[in-house]
Parts: sequence; C-alpha cells; structure tokens
Amino acid sequence: MGNSSPCPSSFVPYLFSMPWRVEESEPLSRPSGIMTTVAWVLREMGLVATLDAMLAWDPKQCKLSPGVRLLALVLSVLFDRTALWRVDRVFARQDLPILFGPGVEATDFNDDALGRALDKLAQARPAHVFASVAANVWAHEQVPFDSLHGDTSAVALYGAYEDPGPDVLQIVRGYSKDHRSDLKQIGLGFVSSPEGIPLLGDIHDGNLSDNTWNHRVIKELAKALPEETLRSILYCADCKVVTPENLLAMDKGGIHWLSRLPETYDAATTLKLKAWAAGGWDEPAAVSPRPPAARYRLCVFSDVALSANPEHPLAELRYRCVVVHSTALEARALARQRRLVAEERQALNEALTDRQTFPTTEEAMAAGSKLLTKLKLRYHTLQIATAPSAVPGKRPKGRPRKDAPSPPPVIRFIWDPTVADPDPEQLQKEIQLRSTFVLVTNDPRRSPRELLATYKRQQTAVEIPFHQTKALPVAPMFLDRPERVRAMGYVLLMAYTAFAVLQRRVRHALAETPQPLISFDNRRNPAPTGAVILAHLAEVHTDIVQENGETTRIVKVSRTARHLLELLGVPFEAFVLPHASSP
Repeated sequence: MGNSSPCPSSFVPYLFSMPWRVEESEPLSRPSGIMTTVAWVLREMGLVATLDAMLAWDPKQCKLSPGVRLLALVLSVLFDRTALWRVDRVFARQDLPILFGPGVEATDFNDDALGRALDKLAQARPAHVFASVAANVWAHEQVPFDSLHGDTSAVALYGAYEDPGPDVLQIVRGYSKDHRSDLKQIGLGFVSSPEGIPLLGDIHDGNLSDNTWNHRVIKELAKALPEETLRSILYCADCKVVTPENLLAMDKGGIHWLSRLPETYDAATTLKLKAWAAGGWDEPAAVSPRPPAARYRLCVFSDVALSANPEHPLAELRYRCVVVHSTALEARALARQRRLVAEERQALNEALTDRQTFPTTEEAMAAGSKLLTKLKLRYHTLQIATAPSAVPGKRPKGRPRKDAPSPPPVIRFIWDPTVADPDPEQLQKEIQLRSTFVLVTNDPRRSPRELLATYKRQQTAVEIPFHQTKALPVAPMFLDRPERVRAMGYVLLMAYTAFAVLQRRVRHALAETPQPLISFDNRRNPAPTGAVILAHLAEVHTDIVQENGETTRIVKVSRTARHLLELLGVPFEAFVLPHASSP
C-alpha cells in the first residue's frame, strides 16, 4: 500500500462488527450513449433495411435478420475494440430491447451467428451492397458532389491464413502503413466526400499497390456516376495516382483530377526553381480560418509538360501546375536543416580531433579520402592537405647506456585540414525546395486557391482517424476464411461511414447555431472530431429500475452529451422506448 499507515488494531473489531453482506446481482446501469445513438442514426439512414433487402435470408427461420446482426458488428467496432469472439459479452451490458427490440439476448450475437451473417454478406456482392448503403447515406445527408477523395489503408490480421488460391482475397504481407510488417494484412480503399463520407468502398489484396488500386477506382467511377456528374466533380488523390496509365485513363474518361506532383518527376524541381526565380507569388493567405494556420503563397504555371522525353506517354499532354509555398513547411525545413548542419559539424570535429601521422604523403592523402567517403558531407566542405611533422624517434630495444644520445626525430606527415562553412545560397535553395510542393491538375475551371483548398481537404477526407474503426480481432475465430474477412472489411467501412456521419452532422449543426460545444477541460470546440464525439456520448448511461413489476429507464446525461444529441437530432425517446421487434 505504498507509504500509507497501517490500520490501527483498535479499529478492526469495530470494522467487522458492522452489519454487511455480499449479494450477486446483474448491474442495472447501462452505458447506452454510443450504441443507442449510432444505432438510431444508422437505422434512420436505412442501413438495416438495405441489408435485409439485399441479402438472402428466410424470416421464418431467423430470429434476427442479417441486417440486425451486421448492425451489431458495426456497433461493437465503434464501442469496444475487443476481440470479435467477445461481441456477445459486450452486448451483455447493453440495453438490448432499446437497441434491437424485445426478446433479443446477448447470446444471439455469438460467433456462429455473426459468422453466418458475414457469409450472407459475402455471397451478395459486398461491394455492391456497400455502394447501395453509401448511396442512401449520401441522399439522406444531402452530401454535395463537388470533389471526391480516394485513399487506401491496411488492416493487419493475426493468424496463419494459408494461401487459398488465386481467385480469392489474398491475406498476405505487404507494405504496412501501421508498421506491422510481421503480420499479414488486407487492403481497404474508399472514395469519399471532402468530409469523409464514403461513396465507394473496396476490400483488396494486402499487397496491392496504390497505383493499381487508383486505376481500378478510375474505372469504377466511370461506371458508377452519370456522365454529367462525372464531368462536374474533381477527383483528388495522393501522388500515387500520377502515373501515365492513370492520367491517360482519367483524361479519356473525362474525369477532372488533382494531385501532388511526385518529386520523381523532374518537372517538380524545375517548376519550383522557376517559381523562386520569377518571384510571381500571390499574396500569402491561410486555408483554414482556425489559428494558428499555415499561410500559403501560390505561383501558377499553365501548359506544363510533365516529361521532356518525346517518347514518354505524357510528352504530348499539358497540365496546369500550382507551386505552393507553405510557412509551416518552411519552419519545419529550417529546423531540420539547422539540426543536420550542427550534427554534421560535430561529426566533422570529432573526426579531425584524432591527429594521426603517416609515413608518407600518399598514405596521408589516401586516409583523408577514406574519411571524406565515410563522412558523406552534405553542407560543409573539407579540403585535406599534408604537412611534415617531426616526432621523436624510437629507441633501440634493450636498456640504453647512461650516456646514450636521444634518437634523432623522424619526419612524418599529418593532415592540414581546411573546413569551409556551408554556402548560404545553397542553404537557402534547399529551404526553398523543401518548403514548396507542386499541385498538378487537368481542371481548367477552379482557381488556384480553390485547387489548394480541395487538396488540403484530402487530409480531412481520408485522415479521419481510420484506426478507430479498423481494429480486427486478435484471434481469427469466425474470420477464418477469406470471404468472411472480406465481408468484415465492408463492415469496417460501414462503421467508418457512421463515424464520419456523426462528425459531419455535429460540425454542420455547430456552424448554424451560436451555442458553442463545451468539450473537455471546459474548452470550446467548434469542430469536434468523431473520436471526441464518441468520448462524450460514452457519458450517457441508462439506469433500469424495477418497481412493482414495471420497468423504468432513467437516462443520465452530461450537459455536453445532451448538446451533442440535440446537434445529431437524436431524441431522448431513442433511449427509453424499446425498438420494434425484428423478425
């Protein structure tokens, strides 16, 4: 017990003389905020109805529909990042009549039942099912078609997952964005609105490259969207989309696109140098209104060829490019450069402290060349010359006579180094290159500032904390087959959709009301993330009181959680009125 004082012996008889007893009972306080809110929102958007309509099942033989069981999986992903074989334990502490209707028990969500629900999803073209779910969400939330953003992620899985053959999902090792190269994985890709609402989803092999995935998405967009809509949107993706195959396919399909020009293209460095030499920057301005925000200067180039090689597939095509200078990138580049210069100078001083001597000039110069190769100087310049130096000669072996003269000095050679400080112009050039990046597009309509704002929204669209919804179980359990793993991947995308809808609804509602959201630490939060919203919803609990054979539900809610429920449009009746019984 640390440094606490022991209990006085005189207190012990009094303690055990008090009347007390132990009784086992089921806790009647339910953490209802997250699950009840998400279930209400998803049912409002038609998730369960869509799944039940598209999956094959027999209402006469099923206590719960596959849509209800898949809804339970979505809720468990958002509520508790536990192993999926414990989903029934998670629901043992939930108010099941409110969530799913009378007569539903936690054991109805055991691993066998959930596995069968995933099988039904796997047999029903899950990509098509998810596209229908997403279309309903877009229609219900009135998400505008302005720009679309594509990105991929990876989900690591534990277990052997032996190779099942070439025609199924490949659960293999690949490039791990989570730095878990020791685990096999699957890939998740999606195309979403700027606020992260997915429109298309894709579960693919764990070693599929982003270049190939983008090529697939381009074809899917051309099939899924009407031609008029396709020509009005702007597809934004990271630099992996900039390949000859992808750009030619988008140009052929009439898709306007925007990306960052990879540094592997010589045109990227050329345009940066031209921008700094011409000095044609516009006035610096921020993209985000929230301080402290980075400020950006733009320099526009039209009719740009991405390759000077006449045999390159893109040699005949011309694009708009915007060179962007960021104050945030400049600050980071300057700090990095100062650190590297200091580290290089320290390593150089330590190497030159050892005053070695060499018998000949040639050997001294050879050692100096090895030192230069080892140091790999980037900023400083080191020139090594040699100079003679007299060192005491060695006495012959044995005990010398008292009157023996000292041995004559020996002429050896030492380094005479000259260190030049870094060139200020070279340092400035490096800062200029590192503090700028190049946007490339075939869109002729949007202004440079609109293009930059769209690209910056790529972070909002694809970097909503996806790790909140992609935690697969430690043990495979009922995910022991690739088709079930693929189906579970689409369940994760459904959970991600709910996560993004909560965030979008709250932010839009806050923008239209003068009442701020008071978040943790009593601070105003004008743009709460989905994680913050879920954390506050977890503060909602329901106490179930049994009196005279009647059940009374008492909803306990914090002030912030009440405000969030109002912003989300979730009535308190959702916490106290049992849901209609599912077949």
